[in-house]
Amino acid sequence: MNKDYFIQKIGWYRHLFTLFSTITIACIAWLVTNYDKTVTQLIFIDVITVIAAIFSVIVVAGKVRKYLKLLRTN
Repeated sequence: MNKDYFIQKIGWYRHLFTLFSTITIACIAWLVTNYDKTVTQLIFIDVITVIAAIFSVIVVAGKVRKYLKLLRTN
């Protein structure tokens, strides 16, 4: 595979990483500000969303690490 392909993939994963990080921070901020004013179901949905976003951040970071390693070896 060529070097430009790896750089392009890393760029796309960088955008996904930014998106999932923003979602995580926004959901945590919403939870902190609305914890005592909202219903329990919304709190559970927010916690599940935060967990899924954190998992997505970890997966994307692992893929970036893989492509960086391949880029360094080629």
